[in-house]
Amino acid sequence: MKNPILVALLVTAILSGCTPSPTKEVKNAEKTLAEAESDLKIAQEKENEAAKAKNLAEWRAFKHEADSTLAVMEEDLIRLEARSKKEGKTKQLLQADYAKAKIDIAVLKEKLNKRSQEFEDDMHHFDSNVYKKNQAFSREFNHDMDEFRKAFNDLFTDNTD
Repeated sequence: MKNPILVALLVTAILSGCTPSPTKEVKNAEKTLAEAESDLKIAQEKENEAAKAKNLAEWRAFKHEADSTLAVMEEDLIRLEARSKKEGKTKQLLQADYAKAKIDIAVLKEKLNKRSQEFEDDMHHFDSNVYKKNQAFSREFNHDMDEFRKAFNDLFTDNTD
């Protein structure tokens, strides 16, 4: 070997050409990170849409069931009104019960309609709180309807012996 400096420069040039530059590695890492962030954002959007669709389906099922139950209650109310017109000495009591039941059903319907409107508004800015709010409302509303239904059914029970 004639010139050791020349050999050292040649080896250094070859070795430095084989290893990627740190700048290129950083650019690749930034690109990979950006792709991962984009994938995460898409996944979160899909998850949010799925939760929104589930919540909407559950609400519609609940609302349909509640509306059906209220319709049955209104039919029973008509029967109570007819009965109150036939009864003799308990006519005033039955009419008072009828008036109270009519108000109670109206209150339940108004409560359901109000929450239905709030639900529509909530769906424009859906998050997990909307789901929790609907679950709490459904439990409370179903409890209220069950309590009313029990009291209402007692009106049809003939307690005279």
